[in-house]
Amino acid sequence: MDLLAKTFQGLWHAVKSKEVAPGIVFLEDQSKRLEIISESVLNTSRSIQVVGSEQYIGSQGQTLFLPVKIDIFSSVELNQKLYLNLTLLSSVAIRKQMVNRWEKDSPIMERMRFLQTMGILNQELDQLFNGFYSFQEEIFNKLKFELKLSGNIADFWLENYLRRSDSLISLPDKILNLKKNEDIPLFLLYTTPCLVRKDSSELRTKSTVGEKRQNTKIQTEKKNPNPNLGERVDLEKEKINPVTHSFEKMETADDYSGGRKMDSGDDELEDHSEALEELSLSKYTINGESAKSVYQADTLMISSASFEDENLQKENKVIFYPEWNCRKSCYLKNHCRILVDPDQLTPVTNSYKETLEKKYGFQIKIWKRKVESLLSEPLWLRRQKEGDDLDYDEVVRDFVYITRKMTPDARWYIQRRRRTKEAAVMILFDQSMSADSWVKNQRVLDLILESIGVVGLIFDKILNEVYVAGCWSSTRNYCAFQTYKSSNEGWDQYYNHVAGIEAKGYTRLGPAIRHASSILDNSKAKKKLLLILTDGKPTDLDGYEGQHGIQDVRQACREAEAAKILPYALTIDEISKQHFSKMFRHFSLLQKPQDLLPRLLECLILLLNDD
Repeated sequence: MDLLAKTFQGLWHAVKSKEVAPGIVFLEDQSKRLEIISESVLNTSRSIQVVGSEQYIGSQGQTLFLPVKIDIFSSVELNQKLYLNLTLLSSVAIRKQMVNRWEKDSPIMERMRFLQTMGILNQELDQLFNGFYSFQEEIFNKLKFELKLSGNIADFWLENYLRRSDSLISLPDKILNLKKNEDIPLFLLYTTPCLVRKDSSELRTKSTVGEKRQNTKIQTEKKNPNPNLGERVDLEKEKINPVTHSFEKMETADDYSGGRKMDSGDDELEDHSEALEELSLSKYTINGESAKSVYQADTLMISSASFEDENLQKENKVIFYPEWNCRKSCYLKNHCRILVDPDQLTPVTNSYKETLEKKYGFQIKIWKRKVESLLSEPLWLRRQKEGDDLDYDEVVRDFVYITRKMTPDARWYIQRRRRTKEAAVMILFDQSMSADSWVKNQRVLDLILESIGVVGLIFDKILNEVYVAGCWSSTRNYCAFQTYKSSNEGWDQYYNHVAGIEAKGYTRLGPAIRHASSILDNSKAKKKLLLILTDGKPTDLDGYEGQHGIQDVRQACREAEAAKILPYALTIDEISKQHFSKMFRHFSLLQKPQDLLPRLLECLILLLNDD
């Protein structure tokens, strides 16, 4: 037996000989029960998702983060009760709208803040469950006597864990003076969830439990045998190897060069399992050098949807749109929910317009001259039955028919007309996190916003019906369509909103294109152009990748063309994206960031020139 074989044999026996801690309880065995309990406490029809986390314990919208395992007691029953206790406390905190009442603080202080609310939460749980006090008292006594709790943190926990009251308590000095990097004792971690929402980058999850997909039947399911914690990497950008922000779902398997690609939603998991197991999802980045692997953030983005969103349909204009199912060649009726203007924007007067005029002043003068020259030139319409002058080419062409004693078409005139300004333009830009990527030291979203701003400076008095909107998504139930300028508003409205525009969410273009098309369809303009600025693949949390997303976007563009609307897509990419030609009939792949503005202006000039 060689050295390698001996080493492997030794490691194998070492792994096999590891004993499982007595009484250990794993979350995956409890998740279904805990989800049902949480839904009953919240009295909501929404599905609750339970996610295993190594550090963060608490709630984020529809997601409960609970420990991956609990083994603090030697009794399985007691460890199960700790899971149940955390679920009840987290759920009732959401029910009482106690979440996110404080600013972000150190992890230890966030749990002290939770203990401030214990009296209110315990009182609510007493009303919901008759035996809650005795249930909680058992946990309290076991922790107190078996772990022999002592110290400032333990004293504060012992004083307040069983408290019942109608108001918050104040924190004593001994708690306020705790070090920010104070370690969290296990008893505190397993009994006090957090009430402060975290950003996706701050949540370190171990696994996703109880994942639900609507309208999707999961045929085969496998787990990565070597799960890793995601680490956020914030590095200095490189000029030679610019990063492409790609945290969106399924980019991991799609872009991985060492395994097979999965392009559609077919059940090919068995075929791809070996390649998927090779993936090491350990790092993700929003800027800087290319990540060595991509962090899969499905669970974290789901958590951004909050229970307060149940009233979105009342507070915002909500429109339902179908989605194209390419596998069945049919529409999924009312599948996507568009929320019109979900963000309440406050216009802020700033110097953005003046900054653009200063930065692009020379280019603006040149393009204004081109537009004015084009509009001053007459437009000659050929092959008319009557007009201002003879079309000699048509006369010569029809002379052949006359000599053969055939009836000619007799369209021998050209007609002079003024160029029409009757055009409606919708500039729809992808506002998802993929727009937060950098190309040659320039952020894609900044380039898009500046280019749109320059369009306003040049075409302000020329095109009267221009819309500007951004889109992003977080599942089919949350497809945002944010209007930054409508046709009856001046361009100052856009300039005053630019400061508040930020990248967010995922890329589900189909519903946004359909909604933009419906707006243009209501216009009385003769010519209608839908400009789509995007650099990301279709992707969303609930299965919009591969052929499904690509074909849905393609179908949405076909619907627009059927309504006599021209969809035209622009993207900035150093390497041509194959999926672009599958989604759009009319598009431009720009190799350099500085090409975006000229190409955008050319499209609008062609719109005026094409009658």
